[in-house]
Amino acid sequence: MPKETLLDRFRADRNVALLSMDETRIREYMAKWRVDMPYDGTMFWDGVHMARVICLDMPDEASEESKTWLRAHGWTDAPEHPFGFRLRE
Repeated sequence: MPKETLLDRFRADRNVALLSMDETRIREYMAKWRVDMPYDGTMFWDGVHMARVICLDMPDEASEESKTWLRAHGWTDAPEHPFGFRLRE
């Protein structure tokens, strides 16, 4: 059995936090791994949902839920953009 790497632990922690959709848990994950994130509530949730969209190992259902959330909060689809969405205008 292969040894778990630091990257494996990071991904596992990230996925648990992002799938929980619990702000406290997400912020604890970010502090543990020294991930910078804005304190502004709107920007925080924009970032959380964008992360759920771009992380390749997120379940499809979580990614689709976040795409729906982003669209409902002023983001537009932009297939030419690396993240698939354009900042709201």
